[in-house]
Amino acid sequence: MCCTRWHEDDLAGMLLAHDGGEKWELLSMPALDENDAALWPERFSAEELKSIRDQIPLRDWLSLYQQTPTSETGTFFLRSWFEDHRYDTPPENLSIYCSTDFAVTKSGGDLTELCIFGEDKAGDVFVLEWHYAQTTLDKSIDTLLDMCKRHRPRTIFGESGVIKSSLEPFLQKRMREEGQWTQCEWITRRSDKQASAQPIRARASMGKVRFPKKPWADRVINQCVAFPAGKYDDAVDTLALIGMALDKTHAPASVYRRPPPRRGTTWMSR
Repeated sequence: MCCTRWHEDDLAGMLLAHDGGEKWELLSMPALDENDAALWPERFSAEELKSIRDQIPLRDWLSLYQQTPTSETGTFFLRSWFEDHRYDTPPENLSIYCSTDFAVTKSGGDLTELCIFGEDKAGDVFVLEWHYAQTTLDKSIDTLLDMCKRHRPRTIFGESGVIKSSLEPFLQKRMREEGQWTQCEWITRRSDKQASAQPIRARASMGKVRFPKKPWADRVINQCVAFPAGKYDDAVDTLALIGMALDKTHAPASVYRRPPPRRGTTWMSR
C-alpha cells in the first residue's frame, strides 16, 4: 500500500496502530532528511526542495514531501505560542468561566473535556484546571459540579444542538439536587473545526492563552500542536469554545457615529 500521510488517524495510521506495526513494514522516504540532504538530488536538489518548502503551507510540505502529517513545532497552533507564556501562579481577580466538550455518543471513543479558565482585564486567558475522561454522562456532570464548587465560574459554556439536548435536562436536575446554580450558555459551533478554532488561535498567536507548568497542560498543548492532523482533537474543541464564547460575551462596543448637524446648527469641538 502506498499513500500520502495527511492525518495521524488515516488508513496507514490505523493499520499501524491496530497491530503495532508487526504485520507491516513501514517505508517512509522524506524529501529532505534531518540534515537537509535531498532524497533524489538528481531529480530535486536540496536547494530546490527548500525553495518549495518556503513557498507552500507547512502542512502541505509535511504531508506531500516529508510523509509526516504533524510537526513538533505545530502548523495551525505553534508550540511557542504556549510554551513561551506558561505561568507558575495565576493572577488574582480573574473572571472565571468553564468550557466543556461532552462526549454524548455511547462507545464513540471520544473524551469528555472540562476546562476552568480565567480572563484578566487585558484579555489574557489563564487555563486553571482541566479534566478529561471517557466515562458516562452522569459522572462527567458530577465532576463538572465539583469543579464549579471549587472555582465558582460565572458561566458554563457548552455546545448547542445534540450536546445541549442530551446534557441540559440532567445538568439542571443535578444542580437542583445540589442546590448549586451556574449560568449556562450554549454556543453554536461552525461545521469546520479549524474555523471554530480561529478565535482562540488569534489569542494564542498573541501570547494571550496561558497554561500552567503542569503535566495535564502538556497534553493539551501537544494536542493543539498536532491539530488539525492529530488523532485526537477533543481538547482543541474545548479551547475553541473558549474563543467563540469570549468573542460573543465580550463583543466590541459599537462605534458611536455623530449624527449630521441640523440645518442652522454648528458642531463645536475642542
